[in-house]
Amino acid sequence: MKRIIAGLLFAFALIGCVPNIEETVKTSMQETFNTDANFKRYNLTVTEVLVANKGGNSYKGMATVMYKGEAHKVPVDITADGSRVIWQTEPGALLFIEQDALKNFRW
Repeated sequence: MKRIIAGLLFAFALIGCVPNIEETVKTSMQETFNTDANFKRYNLTVTEVLVANKGGNSYKGMATVMYKGEAHKVPVDITADGSRVIWQTEPGALLFIEQDALKNFRW
């Protein structure tokens, strides 16, 4: 019985960590988009980040990023060690910005 209770407490602790990781990544992404010269001019808004544990301290995330009124799903790789969270988007994840710019380009 003690093992079951300990297992449930551990599971609840893990579940409880995910929203913190989600919010941390969302806030960090938004800060990057607001301050990085490469992104600042695009007025990107991160509305949501969903996270699933891949194992250990590795997580796979999906961020919803608004650009010109349209929602885009952006895959995110996340590592969290309990005190720090590091994220990065997959290569090409923000190509929708360039694709939009190319729509207005005249040859």
